[in-house]
Amino acid sequence: MDQELVNTQRPEHLRLSRSSWKALRISLRIFVVLSGLFPSVVVRGQSAQSSVFQQDFTACKTEVTNVEEQRLLKDKAQYEKRIQSLRSKEKSTAAVDANAVGPADAEIQREQANLLLVLERLECKPLSELKDPVVRGPSEPKPNFVELRVNYATDRLANPEATGTPSVDASKYFSGNLDTDFKDFSFGTLKVTIPTHRAPGELNLPHSWNFVSQKDPTRFFVIQEIVPINRDGFLQQMNAIDANEESSLLLFVHGFDTTFADAAFRAAQLAHDLQFRGKVMFYSWPSAGVVTSYWKDEDSSRISAARFQKLLGDLLTTKIKHIYIVCHSMGSRIVVPTVNALASRGVDVSKLAELMLAAPDFNEIEFKDIAAAFQELRARGTRLTIYASSNDFALRASKIIHSYRRLGESDPALNVFPGLDSVDASGVAPVRRAFGHSYVYDCAEVIGDMEDIVLNGLSPKDRGLLPIANKDFGWKFPK
Repeated sequence: MDQELVNTQRPEHLRLSRSSWKALRISLRIFVVLSGLFPSVVVRGQSAQSSVFQQDFTACKTEVTNVEEQRLLKDKAQYEKRIQSLRSKEKSTAAVDANAVGPADAEIQREQANLLLVLERLECKPLSELKDPVVRGPSEPKPNFVELRVNYATDRLANPEATGTPSVDASKYFSGNLDTDFKDFSFGTLKVTIPTHRAPGELNLPHSWNFVSQKDPTRFFVIQEIVPINRDGFLQQMNAIDANEESSLLLFVHGFDTTFADAAFRAAQLAHDLQFRGKVMFYSWPSAGVVTSYWKDEDSSRISAARFQKLLGDLLTTKIKHIYIVCHSMGSRIVVPTVNALASRGVDVSKLAELMLAAPDFNEIEFKDIAAAFQELRARGTRLTIYASSNDFALRASKIIHSYRRLGESDPALNVFPGLDSVDASGVAPVRRAFGHSYVYDCAEVIGDMEDIVLNGLSPKDRGLLPIANKDFGWKFPK
């Protein structure tokens, strides 16, 4: 619960100034940790060990009954009255003797903390009354959230105490380190709930100091369950075609600075926003999830690329007819070499319907050397689309590190290759988040273009893109 929400629920005399609110937040954090009522909250991005999302609180573990609600409302009134009394006493004391000491600030803050705990518990009431979600597909009236099951494969080092049993805490399942004793991938499924009242590209996650005890699926993306499975179970799921599914797979491979949970949320968001009707899966290589670990991520992606060949080779042998791969940033260093290696060995990769390289952090010269292989694949039905931008400061930084242009840059000119489609997204992908590097996720125009590729198989011209002068196979979004 943020400051504005708390203040609107409280009488004028209980509303806090910004400085008082800051002090209260600090006191509350100490209070909740020491009291043992809740686990401590870690702010994402604070350190390499930070959780990717707010830890589960315990306030909504049980349903709020009508009897309890009435008691909570009485408690709320009593705490408000107590705080008002303390404030009045403080003012009266100060009026009589300016040097006199009134009620300790800690006493007032303690009552305010108790009030917030009551308000927090009261919020569980509407959460428990949410209607059951629908699984995929439209509904009338429109549901508040939908459920999406997502498969995963990862070669991250697993936490032996957490894996092997169902869970909801992805941050405790897999680390940002390579499994050095790698024998096979860890497989499983996730159940992710997605709020429906959001614009395409929005990834709604709770703030760490939002006093909402149970992550609200009508407002936030929430991982509701993680269920590990073995290799045989994973292949069984890939081969099983549900009556409501198409015989196709959307495979997402994330980039640099991405945790396991980040990848899960992004895979679910893309599948939902693309209105994909087949199976959804993500491969999570062991990115450290920390900006300063760029070089470590480079090593991890290089090692994982060899492992990914086995995974993609297995997927090509399943009953799935069409595989669509979206690889972001450094993920292109895993997907591009893998597809090239499999094709070079004579493996039939014709099930790969589309490779979408989103802001690829891939050496421009290195790709030029292997572009002919992908041109041959195009003739066999595997298309490749490169999304690039001149607003991508992350790739500019990568260029500085490596001294070579990256494939996903369009400044000073878009990289184009005969038979392969390159799309300049600069006009619709301004710098928003992640230094302009995440436009494939948060730009509605780019998501719409990808949807036309995946659902309808449209050419750039039929998708409404404009040709770039003197750039065959180069396209841009209309302004």
